Parts: sequence; structure tokens; C-alpha cells
Amino acid sequence: QLFWIILYLPVMLLAASIRECEHAEAALQEQRRQLAHVTRVATIGELSGALAHELRQPLTSILANARAGMRLLRDGRLNVQEVQDILEDIVHDNHQAERVIGNLRSFLRNGASHAEPVALDTVVRDALGLARGTIVIAGIDVQTDVAPGLPPVHGDPVQLLQVVLNLVVNSCESMCEV
Repeated sequence: QLFWIILYLPVMLLAASIRECEHAEAALQEQRRQLAHVTRVATIGELSGALAHELRQPLTSILANARAGMRLLRDGRLNVQEVQDILEDIVHDNHQAERVIGNLRSFLRNGASHAEPVALDTVVRDALGLARGTIVIAGIDVQTDVAPGLPPVHGDPVQLLQVVLNLVVNSCESMCEV
């Protein structure tokens, strides 16, 4: 019984120390997650003008096509093929605006990171899509050369997008200075 009494205190101290380390690790992980989210929000803040441009483009096109269709109907010049082309343009522009908004929403999501297979060409395309306004404003011509058939990488798609987007934005800022 003396053995258990002598052993009890060190074991309890060790257990308390392990529990404290686990709590500290969990707190550190939460701080990392919050920092990543704040960084994403700051990046979007920097890109807000570019995002407005990216959304304004398809929305302006949708409005112009809708007005053209209304004008055709009002003038009584009902050309079915022309109206069909206008409606197809509206659908295409709507999908473009949805992609911009969807990319923005997934980028801003404040959830836990999760690793999954990610196609790098998709990450590059999405980052360039989000940064297109910044690229245009900077007057930079971007040419991509992503090798076809690259195997997917294992990682968090939002974090990978953030890295590539930061590289693109930083490159635009650097190129503006020269």
C-alpha cells in the first residue's frame, strides 16, 4: 500500500502535465485556424475592388442581354435564334458570377482545414480568376503553363488557393513597381 501512495503523486502530476499540454496544443491549433481565417479576410479586403470588377462584368453583360431581348420583343422583331443566343449568354454570364461568388465563399469559410486530393490546375485557375481584376488593374499579362495530367496533391484546397492567390497578388504588386 505504501508503494501505491508513493507512486500516486508522480502519476497524478504526470497526468495533469499531459492534460495541460493537450489543452495548450488545442489552443494553439485554434489560434492557427483563426489566423488563417483573418489572413484570408485581409486578402479579400485587398482584392475587393478586383472582386467588384469580376462581378460587375457578368452582371453588366446579363443586364445588356436582358435589355436587348426586351427591345427585340418590344419592337416586334421576334427572331427565335437571336433570343436563344441572348438567353444562352445570360446563362453563361450567370454561371461566371456564381463561380466568382462560390470561390469567394469557400475562400472565406472559417472552418477547420481538411486535406483532400486537389488538382493544381484548378487551384491556379481559381486563384487567377479571383485575382483577375487585380491583374487587369495592374496591366499585367498573365500566361499560364500548367503541365497536363499532373497528379493531384494532398492538401487543404482553401489553404492552397490562399497561397497561390497571395503569390499572384504579390507578383502584381511587384510588377507594378517596375
